[in-house]
Amino acid sequence: MVAKKKFTDYFETAPNTLASLGIDRSMVLRAVESLKADLRDLSPQNLALELGVPRALIYEDLEILDIIYRNSGELTGHDKLINDILGELKSLGRKLTKQEKELTKLKDDFQTSFNDGFAKGASLNFSSVKSEMLLNNGLDELEIWARGILHIDPQIALTEQKIKKNYRFLLGILHPDRSGVNTTDALANLKKAYDYLLDKYE
Repeated sequence: MVAKKKFTDYFETAPNTLASLGIDRSMVLRAVESLKADLRDLSPQNLALELGVPRALIYEDLEILDIIYRNSGELTGHDKLINDILGELKSLGRKLTKQEKELTKLKDDFQTSFNDGFAKGASLNFSSVKSEMLLNNGLDELEIWARGILHIDPQIALTEQKIKKNYRFLLGILHPDRSGVNTTDALANLKKAYDYLLDKYE
């Protein structure tokens, strides 16, 4: 059994939490087991008496209230209401955790796609394209580079609609507010590629 103090001792020090009194989770669990062993009702009031603390401190600790209610029988009055609210909080917490995981995955997927896409675009950089590839496709070096930046396959016919569609799509992805990264250079290359292809095919 946990050593008890008089309530007046606590009011003098005005503790804010059980932790400030040196009461940890293991002490709470021992007090819970002591109440159950003595066949006493497991309630915030009885746990407060067992720990020798003001009942208000028990009600301020949601984790302890959860332990009490999970080990209690039928709840009534404000304890039932608090337990219902705790259930809702746990449910919302699980949903939030799930959404945070989904958001993290979306961010990771976006970053991977972003990096992969521009790695592919960079791989078509005109300075490193072999001359036979250019000859086989009938395209000049700058067009190969611009198509790579706009993610337009060199094998497909190029139209003004396709150029604008890809440009708008990539512009949306690369906007700093959406990507969360510094995309100044990528945006500059995107605009150069867009202007070049529009001039060539208009």
